[in-house]
Amino acid sequence: MRTLVYFLALIIVPFGCTHSKEESKIDPKNYDSIELKYAEFFRLKQKGNEFLLELLDPDSKKVVQTVEISNKKNERIICLTATLTGMFCELNQRDYLIGVTAENQLYDKKLKQRFRNGKLKEYGDFAQLSLERVAKAQPNIILYNYVNTDFPQKEKLEKLGVKLLIVNDWIESHPLAKAEWIKAIGAMTGKYKEACDIFESIETRYLEIAESVQDIEEKPSVISGNLIGGSWYAPSGENYFGILMKDAGGDYRYKDTKGAKSLALPLEQILEDNEETSIWLNPGVSNWNQLLQLNPHAEMLAPSQKESVYCYSANTNKFWEESALRPDFMLEDLVHIFHPSLDSRYRFHYYSRLKK
Repeated sequence: MRTLVYFLALIIVPFGCTHSKEESKIDPKNYDSIELKYAEFFRLKQKGNEFLLELLDPDSKKVVQTVEISNKKNERIICLTATLTGMFCELNQRDYLIGVTAENQLYDKKLKQRFRNGKLKEYGDFAQLSLERVAKAQPNIILYNYVNTDFPQKEKLEKLGVKLLIVNDWIESHPLAKAEWIKAIGAMTGKYKEACDIFESIETRYLEIAESVQDIEEKPSVISGNLIGGSWYAPSGENYFGILMKDAGGDYRYKDTKGAKSLALPLEQILEDNEETSIWLNPGVSNWNQLLQLNPHAEMLAPSQKESVYCYSANTNKFWEESALRPDFMLEDLVHIFHPSLDSRYRFHYYSRLKK
């Protein structure tokens, strides 16, 4: 599921949400709006120590769900999206988490210890969630990503007082927009100010790294993605990863494509367009044999012949748990892939070269 969401990341899909009776009584006019700098798919409002979280439809940008959140109302959370799990860890608010998708997808050592101590449970993908297990756990909130499947037992869980929150951080178009979701987690756990400070630090570092390479004239040509079924899924130029490649000083082959959606291109076009491309990113595997099994045509691309194929797959759990919050780390990795002469001793946060 996680790999599929990454490759299809930013193919925007519509969703709907039924408001509970409790939510329908909320009057947002009683709260002051909080300005968000990058995020497009949520809003925050504040009244003292209380917050409203408004979740927006990806197409219409209209509010489809309004939920009161605070550290007093959200003490038991099942988080079925790794990108937000990492934000709880960064805020040192792991105690709020009572459930995750799977133990073998965890990276954080303290979360793993909570699992061993029985304080954190495994619930699987939301589409296979057990109503009985969830009801027994008595969560206040379940956080999950929507792809194309309705949440099972949704109405029954809402009648039990469980808030089901669809998190659309994965379709944000700017890298810093993904990171800004930490403000929602901060508001939810009583660490809003700390979340703002963390975000500001990450934003400052990201912008400084981007600025440091913008005057480099030689920009290596780059392709990203891989075959899934009969199509090659690649980020558009306005997709968050397209922006990352540009900010890192790379010349992405499809940088001029518009919109935040992913591109689905035929293999023939990829081979024709990238005869002289220098670097291949994110094939979705960690070694050369896996790459050939997934895509027997891989050897036909120039980066394969030059052994210039890079991916995060050797650090998958770390990548999923951290990278949404740390676009500065992502950017730093890409800068040193594109311009290795800047620091020959650089140690990558997530990426590594696929070796034959």
